[in-house]
Amino acid sequence: MNLYEQDVINEVLEENLEQGLEVTDNEIATSIMKRLKYVNMLKEENTAIAEKEIQKIKVWQDEVNRELDQKIKYYEEVLLEFYKKQQEINPKYKLDTPYGKVTKRKSKKWSYNEESIIEFLEENMYIDMINIEKSIKKNDIKKAFPEGIDKSTGQVIEGITIVEDVNYNIKLT
Repeated sequence: MNLYEQDVINEVLEENLEQGLEVTDNEIATSIMKRLKYVNMLKEENTAIAEKEIQKIKVWQDEVNRELDQKIKYYEEVLLEFYKKQQEINPKYKLDTPYGKVTKRKSKKWSYNEESIIEFLEENMYIDMINIEKSIKKNDIKKAFPEGIDKSTGQVIEGITIVEDVNYNIKLT
């Protein structure tokens, strides 16, 4: 920035906006445009400086948190291992401390072999569970065959695999 630009910027920074400006000719308009240009330049410089500093702080944050993240992972693994062992001994065991608790939630993940399920549904007259484009209605199948078995015949439905999934969650208070 040259001396002239610095003078204009200092003038703009010291200017009192409460006095009000009135544009009465092109010369005043040009002067105000120049001021606007330099104010925008200053703003861009400030933004560039801030972004550079934010990036430095982000790098610093990542460095100092890397070791802490490893400790968090280790502590969570130790707690979950202890919790699982206690659950093997006593399935109703709950780990609840003043600083948090470990919970678990079971869910079932269904996977489907559509061809064999469609064949089963067609053979056993469960046509309403088949979409027109011959895809299965998974929600209807889950309701009708909760464990992958036709309760009316006792027949295991080929093509359904049910995998029980357990999610653990640590909640801090």
